[in-house]
Amino acid sequence: MGKAKELSTDLREKGTEKDLLKFVGELNTNDSNIKLTCHYSRDSVDFLDVRIHKGEDGLLQSDLHRKETSVNSLLHSTSAHPRHLKNSIPYGQFLRAKRICSQEASYQKQAEDISNRFMDRGYSSRIVRRCKGRASRIDKANLLKTKKESQTSNQVRFIATYSSKSTMVREILSKYWPIIKYDTTLTNCLTNKPSILEE
Repeated sequence: MGKAKELSTDLREKGTEKDLLKFVGELNTNDSNIKLTCHYSRDSVDFLDVRIHKGEDGLLQSDLHRKETSVNSLLHSTSAHPRHLKNSIPYGQFLRAKRICSQEASYQKQAEDISNRFMDRGYSSRIVRRCKGRASRIDKANLLKTKKESQTSNQVRFIATYSSKSTMVREILSKYWPIIKYDTTLTNCLTNKPSILEE
C-alpha cells in the first residue's frame, strides 16, 4: 500500500486515464487480497440515485440512476400498511423521477420503468396510472423549490403507531375536534384539524 500512497501523492489533483488505471493497479497490489473496482467516465457521474451527464449540446443533464445489481424492493401491494400509504407511494416515486430528470423524454422512460416495477409488486394498473397522471399535472418548477415550513405554523400533529384501530382513532379525532376548538384558551393556538401521521 506504500507504493499506492506515493503514487497518489505524485498524481496530485489531476491525471490521465492511464494514471488512474495505474493507480488502481497499485492499490490492488497488496498482501491483504483486497481487490478494488473502478468505474469512471468522461461524460457522466453517478451519485446515489442521480446521474449527471453531458447532453448532445454539451450542457449538463440529470437522470435517475439505479445500480445494475439493484432489485425491485418497492413495498408490495399485499403489505399490511395502510391503504392510503400504499396508494401514495407510486405518486411519490413519479414526483421523484420528475424532479430529477431534466429532460421530458428521460422522465417518460423512467416513468414507464416505475409503472412496470409497481405492477410487478402487485399494484393495479389503475392506481399506477392515476398516480402518474397526478404527478404529470404538477409544475416541475414547483418541485424544485425548497419547502420551508413557516416559523409561525400552529399545525397540530398527532403521531401514532399504525394499528388496526388507526381508522377509529382518525374518525374520533375528526369528530370531536370541534369540541376542543370551542375552548377559549385553545382556539387561538389550534388549527382546524390535526395532521395525523402514522408510523
